[in-house]
Amino acid sequence: IIMVVNKAGRLMWFNKELEKRIDIDPSYGMPMDAFWPELNLEPVWGTIGEMIFIHNNIHYKLIHRPVATVDDPNGLLALYISDTTEFQELLRDFNNSRTSIACIQIDNHEEVLKGLPEAERTTLVYETNKLIDEWVTNLHGFLSRVSNGHYIAVMERQYLEKAIEDKFDILDKVRR
Repeated sequence: IIMVVNKAGRLMWFNKELEKRIDIDPSYGMPMDAFWPELNLEPVWGTIGEMIFIHNNIHYKLIHRPVATVDDPNGLLALYISDTTEFQELLRDFNNSRTSIACIQIDNHEEVLKGLPEAERTTLVYETNKLIDEWVTNLHGFLSRVSNGHYIAVMERQYLEKAIEDKFDILDKVRR
């Protein structure tokens, strides 16, 4: 899609590709926010650059460049817009599948175990290990105990993000 807009965001010129990509028939003088309300050109007016915007779950890459008019060197803005949805989804999937390593340490682990009888200590260590192992397994990860109260977990980034989103709910479970 190629378009030229004025400072008010109105179409001054557009190619036929725009007609194929929007839900309404474009016309000269039509405001861009009639079909792309998410696109705000004010911050980039008069500059050369690019940005991504999303409309109806379609990712668009917009390349912009000022066009001089008789009375203003930045009177218009030329826009080249392409659908990058497939690329953005591929990028998201790639980032989500990146391997993440989490170092897990239980605070005051040794102090809590100090005053306990051996049977209770063994039960508490077992229950703690079981809870952490189940938590990592539910995140599709792998867990390795490094030492008492210290673990290394390996998982995809998307599952680490889920743990962050859930505010590491394992913390509350281990405390109980």
